[in-house]
Amino acid sequence: MKEYLIIDGYNVIYYSAQVRGLSDFDLEDERESLIHAAADYSGYTGCDLTVVFDAYNREEGDERVEKRAGINIVFTPRDTTADAYIERFVYDMTGSMQRSRRTERDLITVVTSDNTLQQVILACGATRMSSREFLSEMKRVKAESAKAKARTIKPDHHRIADTMMPDLHETLDAMRKADYDPNAVSPAVKKKKTKPQKAPKALPLPERHPQPAPPAKAQNKKDDAGKAKKKTAAKKKRKTRQSKNKGPDKVSEKKLKLIKRHKMTYE
Repeated sequence: MKEYLIIDGYNVIYYSAQVRGLSDFDLEDERESLIHAAADYSGYTGCDLTVVFDAYNREEGDERVEKRAGINIVFTPRDTTADAYIERFVYDMTGSMQRSRRTERDLITVVTSDNTLQQVILACGATRMSSREFLSEMKRVKAESAKAKARTIKPDHHRIADTMMPDLHETLDAMRKADYDPNAVSPAVKKKKTKPQKAPKALPLPERHPQPAPPAKAQNKKDDAGKAKKKTAAKKKRKTRQSKNKGPDKVSEKKLKLIKRHKMTYE
């Protein structure tokens, strides 16, 4: 079922001016501002919204109802207050039966800070919301709608052409269109007048100290060959000496004399 929201327009306007510390303000501007804010609130929540303005002191005697931005704007007739109009409106919506008033209580909400009107609409079977609560609720809904809108809007895609130099972009575009002349100069380059750059002066080379010449390779080879020959000769001598002393059939003269002496003594 559809929800209905009824706003006591001037009650909300005067409360908002009091909160902001405004003693003198343009009533028509404040009325238009409230209408626009209420239309945004209705569009986001989906409720059937009606704003009622007191007009019992105006010259026109008839009731005036307008439909703007999806909401109903009511100017009460002469000698009829906004409280009386809202009371009759709620009574017509809920009826006189107690059962219907209980079922319709959560579907009709009246925004006002007038204590007398709050008691009357509660008795008629509707719920009440103060002007302070309604202003804070509009701020919350506005913030949520801004977040939802930011999520639905896709971010702008960054193009490579936006970050290129103009002459490079023209050259690549000409290549893409197959009318690129490599010998032609782009107009962006023609506009630039470049001065011929002077070659940098050559720096003097640092002085180098003379280094000793490396030894001749031939002399090194001769020395290595001589050392190798000496090593091989020494190895040969060592082997011959060991072979003479360690032969299995050769026995020294001293050992033979000792063997003979022992034989003589034991015999």
